[in-house]
Amino acid sequence: IEEDTWQKYYLEGVSNEMYTEYLSSAFVGLSFPTVCELCFVKLKLLMIAIEYKSANRESRILINPGNHLKIQEGTLGFFIASDAKEVKRAFFYCKACHDDITDPKRIKKCGCKRRK
Repeated sequence: IEEDTWQKYYLEGVSNEMYTEYLSSAFVGLSFPTVCELCFVKLKLLMIAIEYKSANRESRILINPGNHLKIQEGTLGFFIASDAKEVKRAFFYCKACHDDITDPKRIKKCGCKRRK
């Protein structure tokens, strides 16, 4: 298939599925759009939603919530990706250890004491 044809993008799209993964504590306190941007630019992941637990522990799935929502510890993210291994990057990401990494495949579990 030729470069930049609709067929190429179509086949790439249909090879993806939805996966879930708990978000790294590095994202706690950040807004949903900020985490989405960081996941897309730094981790090469497309996050589309999160599981939100209210104060009384009721769980809801929120698709693209706005800036008002801040990520909490133990938040589950919903991603469009080609395999489950890719979305593990959202769990392992550590700003202290991975901030300067340009190849997202190198984002793996670190031995940093900052990680909970």
